[in-house]
Amino acid sequence: MDALSYKEAVVVFKARTRMLPLKANFKGSYESLICDRCKDPKSLDTEKHLLEECPATKDIPDDVKVEDIFGEDIPKLQAIVKCIYGTLDL
Repeated sequence: MDALSYKEAVVVFKARTRMLPLKANFKGSYESLICDRCKDPKSLDTEKHLLEECPATKDIPDDVKVEDIFGEDIPKLQAIVKCIYGTLDL
Protein backbone atom coordinates (compact mmCIF):
# COMPACT_ATOMS: atom_id res chain seq x y z
CA MET A 1 0.00 0.00 0.00
CA ASP A 2 1.37 3.40 -0.92
CA ALA A 3 -0.97 5.64 1.08
CA LEU A 4 -2.58 5.84 4.47
CA SER A 5 -6.32 5.40 4.86
CA TYR A 6 -8.31 8.30 6.27
CA LYS A 7 -8.48 6.66 9.73
CA GLU A 8 -4.73 6.00 9.71
CA ALA A 9 -4.02 9.58 8.66
CA VAL A 10 -6.16 10.89 11.54
CA VAL A 11 -4.14 8.84 14.06
CA VAL A 12 -0.85 10.00 12.54
CA PHE A 13 -2.08 13.62 12.72
CA LYS A 14 -3.03 13.18 16.39
CA ALA A 15 0.36 11.66 17.16
CA ARG A 16 2.23 14.42 15.33
CA THR A 17 0.29 17.15 17.12
CA ARG A 18 0.49 15.48 20.57
CA MET A 19 -3.26 14.96 20.73
CA LEU A 20 -3.26 11.23 21.46
CA PRO A 21 -5.04 10.40 24.74
CA LEU A 22 -1.84 10.14 26.78
CA LYS A 23 -1.46 11.76 30.18
CA ALA A 24 1.61 13.81 29.25
CA ASN A 25 -0.39 15.43 26.44
CA PHE A 26 -3.10 16.60 28.87
CA LYS A 27 -1.11 17.35 32.01
CA GLY A 28 -3.77 19.52 33.60
CA SER A 29 -6.28 16.68 33.63
CA TYR A 30 -4.25 14.22 35.71
CA GLU A 31 -2.64 14.20 39.13
CA SER A 32 -0.10 11.60 38.04
CA LEU A 33 1.50 11.27 34.60
CA ILE A 34 2.61 7.66 35.25
CA CYS A 35 1.72 5.11 32.57
CA ASP A 36 -1.39 3.14 33.61
CA ARG A 37 -0.64 0.36 31.15
CA CYS A 38 2.67 -0.84 32.64
CA LYS A 39 2.40 0.82 36.09
CA ASP A 40 6.15 1.58 36.13
CA PRO A 41 6.57 4.51 38.55
CA LYS A 42 9.50 5.83 36.49
CA SER A 43 7.60 5.90 33.18
CA LEU A 44 5.58 8.90 32.06
CA ASP A 45 2.68 8.31 29.69
CA THR A 46 4.20 9.81 26.50
CA GLU A 47 4.41 8.91 22.81
CA LYS A 48 8.05 7.87 23.31
CA HIS A 49 7.16 5.57 26.18
CA LEU A 50 4.21 4.10 24.26
CA LEU A 51 6.20 3.35 21.10
CA GLU A 52 9.66 2.54 22.44
CA GLU A 53 9.56 1.52 26.10
CA CYS A 54 6.20 0.29 27.41
CA PRO A 55 6.04 -3.51 27.78
CA ALA A 56 2.24 -3.33 27.52
CA THR A 57 2.35 -1.91 23.99
CA LYS A 58 1.04 -4.37 21.43
CA ASP A 59 2.33 -5.22 17.95
CA ILE A 60 5.17 -2.70 17.68
CA PRO A 61 8.24 -3.66 15.66
CA ASP A 62 11.58 -3.24 17.43
CA ASP A 63 12.91 -0.77 14.85
CA VAL A 64 10.08 1.79 15.28
CA LYS A 65 11.09 5.00 17.02
CA VAL A 66 8.97 7.95 18.10
CA GLU A 67 10.67 10.10 15.43
CA ASP A 68 9.09 7.83 12.78
CA ILE A 69 5.77 9.57 13.48
CA PHE A 70 7.14 12.54 11.53
CA GLY A 71 8.54 10.48 8.65
CA GLU A 72 7.14 9.52 5.28
CA ASP A 73 7.74 5.75 5.51
CA ILE A 74 4.19 4.41 4.99
CA PRO A 75 4.83 0.87 6.36
CA LYS A 76 6.34 2.31 9.55
CA LEU A 77 3.46 4.76 9.93
CA GLN A 78 1.00 1.91 9.48
CA ALA A 79 2.86 -0.13 12.14
CA ILE A 80 2.65 2.84 14.51
CA VAL A 81 -1.08 3.24 13.84
CA LYS A 82 -1.66 -0.48 14.41
CA CYS A 83 0.20 -0.24 17.71
CA ILE A 84 -1.76 2.83 18.80
CA TYR A 85 -5.11 1.22 17.91
CA GLY A 86 -4.12 -1.97 19.75
CA THR A 87 -3.05 -0.11 22.86
CA LEU A 88 -5.18 3.04 23.21
CA ASP A 89 -8.94 3.52 23.10
CA LEU A 90 -9.52 5.75 20.07
